[in-house]
Amino acid sequence: DAFQDLVMRLWERRDQLDIIENKQAFSLTSMRNLCVDLLRKKLEYGGLTADIVSSAPDPQQELEEQDSLHNIHP
Repeated sequence: DAFQDLVMRLWERRDQLDIIENKQAFSLTSMRNLCVDLLRKKLEYGGLTADIVSSAPDPQQELEEQDSLHNIHP
């Protein structure tokens, strides 16, 4: 579902995609945001709070932490 939503959103905004320098990063960030939105909707629908999803670590921060750990323990 999320992938189809992403493709549709990109298609609808295809005229604006020329100004984006890093299309891969844009697509991945868009997919992440769509997935978070879908999870929030499911959590809210199930009676749970969306704070659980909001407190998820930032993917960029996770990568930086992994790089730091890799530098410490090669």
